[in-house]
Amino acid sequence: MEATENLRTGQRSFTVADDSGHEHAYTHTLHGARDGFRLLLRLSKVLGPSLGELIAAGGGMEGEVGYDRVGAAVQAAAAALLSDQEMVEQLLRHTFRDGERLDGHRFDLAYQANYGELLVAMRRVIADNFGDALKRLGVPFDAAVPAAGVGSDRKSAKPSPGSPKKAASSG
Repeated sequence: MEATENLRTGQRSFTVADDSGHEHAYTHTLHGARDGFRLLLRLSKVLGPSLGELIAAGGGMEGEVGYDRVGAAVQAAAAALLSDQEMVEQLLRHTFRDGERLDGHRFDLAYQANYGELLVAMRRVIADNFGDALKRLGVPFDAAVPAAGVGSDRKSAKPSPGSPKKAASSG
């Protein structure tokens, strides 16, 4: 997985392969504290029962992860999150895909019949912004929402038309 971060500016970069296997370069800036905390509270409300189930499945702060229960809780959490379109757009509002901000029409074009990429990109943005807070609450975030498909680890990935080509590393 290729990922970079700039601690001073709060920027993160990563790649995600779309549902056709083409890779796209993502850059996003972490949400500011006020905006981020409002989103964390909203996430908690939307995901409420699912978070409780994830915490229970994860054994709380000290127990063992009940992987059999995590799958159902993750499905419920994803359904709850995706039912709030405005929140999805808020989560991605500081996100660029192949150099273009993901807003309005560009959001529609990027994810038209390409919902797998949307889910992976959302997972990464949520992890970068709220992963540590969710872990402190006892939510087994890494176990519950694996990072499969994030980064350059998909061997079948092809650069998308018009996306910047990666420069060969010199050494």
